[in-house]
Amino acid sequence: MGIPGFEKLPLECALDDPPQMRTLATVFCEDVTCQHVYLAKMHNLTSKLVTCLDDVTLAYQGLAHHLHAYSSKKYAINTDPKNLIDTSLSKSAELMQEVSTWQHILCTQLTDGVLHPLTQQLNAYSQLQQLKEKHAQCSQALEVAVGSFLRVKKRDSEAEKEAAAAALTDARQNFHQCAVMYYNELNLHQVGLWGGRVAGRPSSQLPDAAAVVGCCSSVSSRPRSRRS
Repeated sequence: MGIPGFEKLPLECALDDPPQMRTLATVFCEDVTCQHVYLAKMHNLTSKLVTCLDDVTLAYQGLAHHLHAYSSKKYAINTDPKNLIDTSLSKSAELMQEVSTWQHILCTQLTDGVLHPLTQQLNAYSQLQQLKEKHAQCSQALEVAVGSFLRVKKRDSEAEKEAAAAALTDARQNFHQCAVMYYNELNLHQVGLWGGRVAGRPSSQLPDAAAVVGCCSSVSSRPRSRRS
């Protein structure tokens, strides 16, 4: 059992990105990775099951067709004057055809109800990994920009100071926007995103990432004061 009370990452903290936030994000990411491993195995097994059911459906259909074909056979010696064999095989063929129909329905339900949602979830995990990589890149770029900004001296030219401040502003904006999107995606995975609904609740009840991104853009456009 996991630790209760940590259902989602607070997106409003992405602006300052404190150590506690990064620690929680790491924990969330570990949970999502564990979930991905489980779902990937489930997807693999479901795919095998769907393939087997499809083969069974084709086998039933082939058997039904073969049983129906008995009536078209001509024999020199009639050993079944009352057509008992033909009647029995025809009824068996109808039964095989009906069973094949039910097998096809089961295969379709598994594909639409299980396999397709699992595929969507695995694709979402791939997108999350891309956001994770971008988040790490933006974090590193921000550290470089902060270091360059702090190394600016009072005796440096105004152009150098403005360039360092502009680079820091751009790095902060890029990092904050990426952080909000990354943390929001972690939230969606953590509470379980299925078909646009999260744990039985509309996904619209989650924090509005776009609104937080807008807030981050307006605030992060102002570089923090630099030490002399």
